[in-house]
Amino acid sequence: MTEIRVPTPYGFTLFCDDIRNEMDGKVTLVGIYTAEMIFNVPFPVIIPKLGFVVKYFERRDESSEPLNLQIYFPGDPDDTPSVVSQIPHEQFRITPAQSDNENNDPLLFCIMNMVISPVNILKEGRIKVRMIRGQDTIKIGSLKIKTTAVNFETDRSTAA
Repeated sequence: MTEIRVPTPYGFTLFCDDIRNEMDGKVTLVGIYTAEMIFNVPFPVIIPKLGFVVKYFERRDESSEPLNLQIYFPGDPDDTPSVVSQIPHEQFRITPAQSDNENNDPLLFCIMNMVISPVNILKEGRIKVRMIRGQDTIKIGSLKIKTTAVNFETDRSTAA
């Protein structure tokens, strides 16, 4: 049987309504979104909070470049994310994801749980999560934002 190594770097993001840290070390995610967030009202929309569980992986000694998390909301310019968070090199690259001594391919990882409150969503589009490592941009998640609301102003002008 062929053993296939996971390509790195990679990551993913879970989007949810809230993140609760339990006393026993567990984390409860409330209202996890799958592929899209749907509103029944026209934009702009303000929601009380939005949670992000961001998990990022790379191989040991793959890079020593700094890591920067960037989150773009619909309407953000390409060079101006709404959220930027730097991940200290020393903090991230010291612990392997697997503690298994038999593993010859240890991955390093970081998990960031964050809740943003309040969140102003201006228009349809995508919330995009990116990890920047040196000159590389690693796409680690997106959530489609849309509305089912009818814009009566637009409907009236096209009907006339």
